[in-house]
Amino acid sequence: MVRKRRKTIGTQSPQSTLKKKRSASSASSAFDSSAHAYAEFLKPYDPAVRKLADGLRALVRSEVAPCRETIYDAGYTVALHYGIVPQITEAFCYISVHRKHVNLGFHRGSLLPDPDRHLLGDGAWMRHIQVKSPADLERPELRAFLRAACAEADHLPAPGPKATVLSIVKRRRSGKPPRR
Repeated sequence: MVRKRRKTIGTQSPQSTLKKKRSASSASSAFDSSAHAYAEFLKPYDPAVRKLADGLRALVRSEVAPCRETIYDAGYTVALHYGIVPQITEAFCYISVHRKHVNLGFHRGSLLPDPDRHLLGDGAWMRHIQVKSPADLERPELRAFLRAACAEADHLPAPGPKATVLSIVKRRRSGKPPRR
C-alpha cells in the first residue's frame, strides 16, 4: 500500500501547531505563576517597599540577564536569588525584602572591590547594600557591584531583547505564617 505524502511547504500540520500552542501556553503560564507568586509574597509589605522591590528587581534583571531567578518566602523576608544555575548556593547576588527597606546582596561580596565602603556586613563572604528610597535605585554603585559580582562568578550578561530571566518559585513547606 502506497501512502501519499502531504506537502508541508509553507504550512504546518495540526499536530505541530498544537504542540507549539501547548508549549507557548505552558511558558506563559509559568511566567504568570511566577509573577503571581512574587506579587502574593509581597502583599504583606507596604506599597513603598513593594515599589522599591520592583524597581530593584528590574535593575538587577536588566544588568545580569540571562540568568535564573529563584523567588521564595523565607519567613522573615522575601528573597530573590540570581545565578547561572538554579541552586541558591551558587547564586552571585540576591534581593531581600524587609519591613522598611530592600537589600541588594552579594554572596561573595567580601571578594568585590569596595574602596568607598558601600557594602555592609562583616561576615566571611556576604555583603549587601540597603535601598531605602527610590533615589537609592539611581546610585551608580548598584550597577557597578552587579557587574563586579557577575565577573567574579564568570557570568557574562548579555542585556537585550533575547536576554531572558527564568523565574523559579520555591514555596514554604511549613504551614506556619511568615514572621514579618
